[in-house]
Amino acid sequence: MNLYRISHNEFVDMEMYDSAVVVAENVEEAKKIIPAHWIRNWLPDKDDRDSWVAPEEVNVEFIGVVDADYLDMLNGRTTVVSSYNDG
Repeated sequence: MNLYRISHNEFVDMEMYDSAVVVAENVEEAKKIIPAHWIRNWLPDKDDRDSWVAPEEVNVEFIGVVDADYLDMLNGRTTVVSSYNDG
């Protein structure tokens, strides 16, 4: 698995992500990830698609390769860290 920084060039409003570091098999999979946020724990019905952009608008930068121990620590999560503009 690989580590990628995903971001976009769209206008960033309140309650939107501007970037994240994610784990994915490849660039195309990284583009499809919607950054996870703590709000899912409090509002599980909230649609995070409103907080991110469409896959074709995502910029992807390769950071490196993730080892098995790190993957185990993530426990199935794909978002390592995200930048969210709370409103």
